[in-house]
Amino acid sequence: MRKYILLIFMSFLIFCQSFGQSNFEWPESPSGHVFKNFLKAYNSGISLEIEDFVKKNYANTSEDKVNEATEYWMDLFYRFGQAKPYSLSINKPNDLEVWLQGTISKTWFAPEFILNKETGKVKAVGLLLGEQPPNTSNPALTSEEFFRRLNNYLRENEKNGLFQGAVLVSMNEQIVINKGYGLKNMEEGVNNDSNTRFDIASVTKPITAIAVLQLVQNGLLDLYTPIKKYLPELPESISSKINIYQLLTHTSDYKLKGIEGFREEIVKTNSLKEVYQIHQEYLPKWDKFEDFTPTGKWNYSNQGYDLLGIIIENVTQLTFEDYLKKNIFNVAGMPDTSFSNENTAQPYRYDLKHNGLKNYSEYPPFFGKVSAAAQLKSTTDDLANLFKSIKNTDLLLDDEYKNLLFSPAVKKGGSNYQSLGLKIGYEPVPYIGHGGVNVGNTSELYYFPDSDLFVVILCNNRSGAPNVFNFIKNNVPKMD
Repeated sequence: MRKYILLIFMSFLIFCQSFGQSNFEWPESPSGHVFKNFLKAYNSGISLEIEDFVKKNYANTSEDKVNEATEYWMDLFYRFGQAKPYSLSINKPNDLEVWLQGTISKTWFAPEFILNKETGKVKAVGLLLGEQPPNTSNPALTSEEFFRRLNNYLRENEKNGLFQGAVLVSMNEQIVINKGYGLKNMEEGVNNDSNTRFDIASVTKPITAIAVLQLVQNGLLDLYTPIKKYLPELPESISSKINIYQLLTHTSDYKLKGIEGFREEIVKTNSLKEVYQIHQEYLPKWDKFEDFTPTGKWNYSNQGYDLLGIIIENVTQLTFEDYLKKNIFNVAGMPDTSFSNENTAQPYRYDLKHNGLKNYSEYPPFFGKVSAAAQLKSTTDDLANLFKSIKNTDLLLDDEYKNLLFSPAVKKGGSNYQSLGLKIGYEPVPYIGHGGVNVGNTSELYYFPDSDLFVVILCNNRSGAPNVFNFIKNNVPKMD
């Protein structure tokens, strides 16, 4: 009886939360007026409405700026859908940031409009993502209620074009959801299913980390020896100041940004050997080349993980993919994981000229064909097998090195940490795993230890996987 009364009470709270936006009051200010007009245009989902808003309210109304701003907000609409205002984050006469929540995606985001005081026109915009207002998670009381919510959520987001991909969810080692949603190929009308291969983007990184830790475990690598031992071709002014621990935890500061022509050359590469040659060629053009000194702070680096892949090749005399296949994929039961694009879902994202989702398979990626930071293609089943092999067996790593993979090593900010290959968070509940974003693809692989809940979300549109992950994170039951 008491449980029944509690369920009624919680249902009432959920009802109040769902319709709490009716209590939201727009500030009577220039920025409040602009934001209110923006939200009306945004929720129309019509590019001409947003274009009209930009032309009337932005300071810079050149054709390029109008097109850029229109595409920016339309892309956001295709990621998060219609939204309702929840609360004020910044409230000044000429600077307003408002927490919005997608009515279907349930994603939290906070646009900000900063106005010119004299003209009242928008001179700058901001967007807060990856956070949410305090006390807005809504954990389910039971696992049954959680899966009811999740199934309804996935169906509604598929129906409204906000999610296309594949999802696997297990609890207490039992798979509860394992299916595809939406289209694998929109041009040919082919559906996603549980066997569809997706670009897993940066979920590649934990696989690289496992490979590195295997070699440390076997005595072929040392976490704290400077990498000049393994990469003698790199300038000693850099390689003598970095070790493998720093590369794994993103504290090496080896981040080759802003080098003209670097990305264009990287995307042409077909092997890590070629990637290494590009690094050596472009390093002297790096603005930190002359006075490189790692700060020890977390600074996410794709190039650092590519160095780890090159180190693996140097010490094993195998190509990176051959090493992974022999020592991880074959061992864990991952027959559909490789760098091949065969039978892979096409990537989609919003394009203004296309006036909708466009196939971005021909768009230049951020990486070469082979990368230790990204580019692997896989399935939900393969990634579930990987996690089970790590969690339940010593086939890939023994306990000492599993602990390095699953324990926080470096603080990223707030309640978020980095291990030697995974991301760890504690709000609203503890979770550990990794996500990934590539052009038109998103991926999430996470474990919630308090509920023994494991999820793999692979998606071939812009933000589908993070949306689902955040919904799960905010609804997962808190078990005793």
